[in-house]
Amino acid sequence: MIEIHPINIIEYVLRFDSGLPGLAGHFVRQCGLKDNGFLLGAKHNGVPCGVAAGYDSGQTSELVYIAVRDEYRQKGVRRSLIEHCLELARQAGKKSLKLRGTEPQTSTDYFGEYLQKKGFIKYPSTVTTIAPPSDANKANWAAFISRINVPLNNLTDKGFCTVDFSQATPELLQELYARIGTDFPAWLDPRKSTNQMMPLHSFITTYRGSPVTYCVAATIPGSEHTAIVEYMAVSSGFINKGVFLPSLVSCVESLITAGKKVAWTVHIGNKSMTKLMHNKLRFSDVTVKYQDEYWYTL
Repeated sequence: MIEIHPINIIEYVLRFDSGLPGLAGHFVRQCGLKDNGFLLGAKHNGVPCGVAAGYDSGQTSELVYIAVRDEYRQKGVRRSLIEHCLELARQAGKKSLKLRGTEPQTSTDYFGEYLQKKGFIKYPSTVTTIAPPSDANKANWAAFISRINVPLNNLTDKGFCTVDFSQATPELLQELYARIGTDFPAWLDPRKSTNQMMPLHSFITTYRGSPVTYCVAATIPGSEHTAIVEYMAVSSGFINKGVFLPSLVSCVESLITAGKKVAWTVHIGNKSMTKLMHNKLRFSDVTVKYQDEYWYTL
């Protein structure tokens, strides 16, 4: 018998955390701390075995993450969590439910097929690449740097400077944060992240003393050896001018030098970034994970 009921962060930590992936705790905290967030716990014959985390956004409920303990897979737990989320969205008068899903990990994982049979429409969304600090990847990175040395030097000659967050002056940081929401996208505000920023590996590029782009690296919960390039933003006056390169290169360079696995996520529709990260960078020793979005109209 499967039971689904709302939970809070404390209940998750005390009863549901054991046996679930480290990322589960990250998404539970991320959604559980939101005023519009929701958390659901699943029990199989009274035993905690899975969670779902999400939040409401206007007329849409977004189911961000579902996790089920390995020994309870293929028992209908994940489906029960989704159906409960659909019912909650209907009761709240929402018009749609958005769900993020990854590619099947095994031949017996038909999650995507189930969603589409249920009535969800599939939209390709993002691709995440994880590159370990292997000798092959270090060689790939060195080759990449040699290819972009000229544009990097040109930016330096024009007066662009790059500094990590730990060395940035209070005045520079104050100006950067003051311009988020105007010159920089509000949804790329690193202060709102639930991950832990890595100041030594996060960089700001300035022009004439003012910030024009930043690249922020953060730790991944449950994986101390992996860092994600979480935020990269360019000021509205410098878009499509290549000024993001110094902060991005400095960020990845510092992570590789520190022996970290480097992870980054690119929206499939962002053709310029896809070309840069996958065609030009060409890390050869990588793990690639695709994430699709599934929409259900209520």
